[in-house]
Amino acid sequence: MARLHPRDYLAEYLQVSPTLPSFALWRAVELRLLATETFPGPILDLGCGNGQFARFLFGPGREVIGLDLDWGDLRQAQRSGAYRAVLRADATALPFADAAFGSILANCVLEHIPDDEAVIAEAARVLRPGGRLVFTVPAPGLKGCLSIPERLRARGEAALAEAYLADFDRRLAHHHYHSRDTWAAMLERHGLQVARLDPYLPAPVVAVWDLMEHALTQPVYRVLDRRELKALALCPRGLRTWLLTRYLRRYYLMDTAAGERHGCWLAVAHKPQ
Repeated sequence: MARLHPRDYLAEYLQVSPTLPSFALWRAVELRLLATETFPGPILDLGCGNGQFARFLFGPGREVIGLDLDWGDLRQAQRSGAYRAVLRADATALPFADAAFGSILANCVLEHIPDDEAVIAEAARVLRPGGRLVFTVPAPGLKGCLSIPERLRARGEAALAEAYLADFDRRLAHHHYHSRDTWAAMLERHGLQVARLDPYLPAPVVAVWDLMEHALTQPVYRVLDRRELKALALCPRGLRTWLLTRYLRRYYLMDTAAGERHGCWLAVAHKPQ
């Protein structure tokens, strides 16, 4: 069983993202895992987005730099209070001196960058000796854990299931799903030693994420949705958040190593002293 962090990240994330329960579940699981890791400062949050994740993970008072390409996200990140500074830059050509950071976090970022190895090379360059690179990425089994294609096939809609899968990478802007061995080799090529490269987001969590992420928002798939999930949209916000927290809690607390099928990798590597 994965060690649990005492904070209830699911309830906290649902409070700030009540209309995005699937997103809140995924991020809460990642926070539960990453909160047990050590992040020596200064910290680079690579692909920081709107800063919400870093605000939950690091809290105030840490020396954290946020980096992203999206101006809108960076403006929100600046207002989040999570960062000493934010800047717009390409992760494949980081505007920092060698050995500038004690830690780098890239949470659900590398899959969106075609040249992910260039990012690893740059991360290795700007890490101090003894510094840590921590990142999460989709695993090769992610699409095999999705619930909607399975439900479509069960209804005899094999062509629609394949269309859903074909559109999946476009919607999520995913470029690759590397194996554990591929990631380990890439890190080692750039002088980083793997401390852990573990699966998380077991198949039942991916399945309920897929159901809530898409069955509630795309009309063509709503016929597959459970009536009780549809009813949530009619509830007042406070009641809806409470019901969602109860409904999703068992997935949030699920052993991240449970079962044989998983959707993501958590990687931690360090630069030798």
